Amino acid sequence: RQQLFSALTSPFGAGGVRLRLTTLFANDAKIGSYMRSLLHINANDLTFTDLPDGTHTATFDVAAITFGDNGSVVDQVAETFTTKVRGEEYPRLQRDGFVFYLTVPIKKAGAYQLRTALRDQGSGHVGSASQFIEVPDIKKNRLLLSGILLSATDPATAPKPAAPAGGAANQSAAGEAAAKKESESASRANVALRQVKLGQILRYSFIVYNARLDKITSLPQLSTQVQLFRDGQLIFTGKEIALNDEKQPDLKRIAAGSALQIGSDLLAGEYVLQVSTTDLLADEKHRVARQWIDFEIVN
Repeated sequence: RQQLFSALTSPFGAGGVRLRLTTLFANDAKIGSYMRSLLHINANDLTFTDLPDGTHTATFDVAAITFGDNGSVVDQVAETFTTKVRGEEYPRLQRDGFVFYLTVPIKKAGAYQLRTALRDQGSGHVGSASQFIEVPDIKKNRLLLSGILLSATDPATAPKPAAPAGGAANQSAAGEAAAKKESESASRANVALRQVKLGQILRYSFIVYNARLDKITSLPQLSTQVQLFRDGQLIFTGKEIALNDEKQPDLKRIAAGSALQIGSDLLAGEYVLQVSTTDLLADEKHRVARQWIDFEIVN
């Protein structure tokens, strides 16, 4: 407990277990606003025990504290977990790591810092990660966007996306099933790591809240546009496209998303993806909502 507490309260990150944190704002009709956190864990930093039946197990402690903008503790949680893997899943886990999910309810809007710490029980090594997040006031009934969820897939296992550079994705049915199984493990890891390789498909998804509805059709009129930035410079602007509102179970929470081809002529490094959504039925002052997320292109 003391190790975890020290890691959570220290201004310096602990690196005994390599962690990467992605925290997103979202809202649910039943539980209200919350932070959905994806904690990527480097499995090579955990101590696995080999059992006679071929199972590999590791036990670790996880703690998380949410701080408000005044530095006070808003919420905290601490639990112990055991992960079990076997067969071909074990080398995949060692290669790609795995994602641990945390959901933290938020009672009121504001700026928050989420700090997480993990202790491997086998070695006693500790890792930590933190992230700031702004939770908007959804009760004001203005157009808002949730956090953006990113994932990366290979062209052979993904639908053809829009292409900012390097041409459209080439699809191939050969070896698709095997490639899909391999990519699913890496894709889950990439969701938290926010990493995409050159030539891969960058998929993004988000939720649109509080869209106005047409008085006649009772449907929204939304459009969305994506942009890519590198070092503060705009390098790509996608076409403005209408959002599909068909089969949406909740028009106050409209699921949206698309994909981009990461062309081979892009440079490796840090990027920012920004999504802008326009509500044609809203007043001019609250017509556009934006959300962004940083990610990394790797070789």
